[in-house]
Amino acid sequence: MRISCKDHSGAAAGFRRHGDLSMAFSDWSLSQTGRCYRANEAICVEGDEIEAIFQVMTGTVKIYKMSVDGKRQIVRFLQAGDWLADFAGKAHRHTAEALGDVSVRSWPKSDLAALMRKDAAVAVMMYENASQSLAAAEEQLLVLGRKSATEKVATFLLSLVKPSPCLEGRGERAPVIDIPMQRSDIADYLGLSVETVCRKITEFAKCGFITARTATHLQVENIGALRRIASADSALLH
Repeated sequence: MRISCKDHSGAAAGFRRHGDLSMAFSDWSLSQTGRCYRANEAICVEGDEIEAIFQVMTGTVKIYKMSVDGKRQIVRFLQAGDWLADFAGKAHRHTAEALGDVSVRSWPKSDLAALMRKDAAVAVMMYENASQSLAAAEEQLLVLGRKSATEKVATFLLSLVKPSPCLEGRGERAPVIDIPMQRSDIADYLGLSVETVCRKITEFAKCGFITARTATHLQVENIGALRRIASADSALLH
């Protein structure tokens, strides 16, 4: 379903990551398309031909893959400024789905491939983007394979806290964090049950590490405690 969507061509300065890449596209007058999606609407589907690369402008997108037995594994979440740039093969390896109202802009893959042959700087930036995505995937494998359920949930909550020089100590109160995903999405992402995710969040709240503001917003009361839990100091919960 297509809905009204504003032109985001002037928003390059607001990008969190890889802003130079989007500005390079603008410098070369690369054709772009803006589109908005509603909750649960697919941006691209696993197995479909790759026709474009995408950048999230607003909202949150979940990236997941289906196993042969029909189980879903969420591999990452994209937020404003993040890229979905899959150049491996001819078909999408994952499905990208809007968690709520999402706006994205896209560029044809064929145009970008031609630009990469013309401009070495663009090719390098695409390589850097791919390298960062690989590093994130490796970190997620570590979380899934080596961390306990408590450490996984603490690590996930910390990933939602925006970096700030004011949060370098051990006991600071962090800003309220937005959690737009359902508990079931978090569970799929962390390889846990929904019940376990809810129980761990409740444990953190009882210990005074977090406070629920709304169903989708949490106040981190003690970011240092969460950091120590994520680093395997589970004694803090006892």
